Amino acid sequence: MTVVDLADFLLARITEDENTARGSTAGPWRWFTGRGGLPAFLESTGATARHWVEGQSFEAPTVVLGSNQNSMLRVRGRDAEHIAAWHPTRVIAECRAKRQVVDAVATDDAVREPVLRSLAVVYADHPDYREEWRP
Repeated sequence: MTVVDLADFLLARITEDENTARGSTAGPWRWFTGRGGLPAFLESTGATARHWVEGQSFEAPTVVLGSNQNSMLRVRGRDAEHIAAWHPTRVIAECRAKRQVVDAVATDDAVREPVLRSLAVVYADHPDYREEWRP
């Protein structure tokens, strides 16, 4: 195993994650469970959407999930909480932190390989991941 290959693989996956997050609706996201006759919904404070209520239009931070108002994505309970927790702002911050870890261990032979292996294993389902990297 070359540590350079592993570091390059890891940095490429981090960049992919970051690019996906940057192309998504900004966060933070919040999950509202719905009470008092109101439906549950996900809301992003990082974007606005046009809404219609009783014939009147208004802008609000709620993001309508789906391609249009007739095809809403049904998200329930823990799934919605998970989506809200992994909003793009958090993912971008996590990518930044992972890059800092990769940089921090670059010159420390004692910890570099085990740390890089541990960070890379979450991408084990990627076709470029090598089983020899598994911790």
